[in-house]
Amino acid sequence: MVKITADLSGIEAFEKFRQEFPDEFRKVIRTIISDIRLKVKGETPFDSFTAKESWGNVIGYTGGFSFESELPNYDYMHILERGLYPNVGKIPKGDSRPRTVKTGTGIYSRQAIEGWVEKYLESNKLLNDIAEKVIDKFRVKFGL
Repeated sequence: MVKITADLSGIEAFEKFRQEFPDEFRKVIRTIISDIRLKVKGETPFDSFTAKESWGNVIGYTGGFSFESELPNYDYMHILERGLYPNVGKIPKGDSRPRTVKTGTGIYSRQAIEGWVEKYLESNKLLNDIAEKVIDKFRVKFGL
């Protein structure tokens, strides 16, 4: 099982907002995590759609929010993300290329070369999306 969490503890920049407007803060973070879930799900490699459709809903807990793949076989999502296929597969009928590809770091699904979850979570786009949503919330809250 792959689980993605947003642990909200220790984020000093948001601490005042979180304390003064806890409900609004949680709504903003839930929206951000929901957007991340949609992006991760949308980029999940698919053959039979089993992996793509395995992403569960965003669930709140005391410290933040999370969502996870509900596939019973954790190893499959790990293989997709880490490029741990044992070898490049056979070329499917009607296709000109195998579904897996060897790179310097492993053998990945052709649809997610070098993974997709960590790349997105570490991207500047994610940070910009978060900042934009928080700034928009401040603008609405304070009439800016």
